[in-house]
Amino acid sequence: MILLLGATGFLGKRLARRLTAEGRPFVAVSKSLGTDLRDYAQFRRLFERHRDVDEILHAAAYVGGIKFGLAHPAEIFYNNALI
Repeated sequence: MILLLGATGFLGKRLARRLTAEGRPFVAVSKSLGTDLRDYAQFRRLFERHRDVDEILHAAAYVGGIKFGLAHPAEIFYNNALI
């Protein structure tokens, strides 16, 4: 089983489509689907629920547009370090 982190983001959506097209089973995970990877308790529960994971595809990120990135570099770094 594959765990796809960031499954609803720019890259994650494309990975999900590819995995689906190849018939590979995966679990989609993202903040919009209910799991905030910055929250350690949620992160632990995720791995406790999915002990059958063989592979992890990590496409999760805290991002925004160019203007957001220029205005909030520390916030972006901090959140991505947590993820």
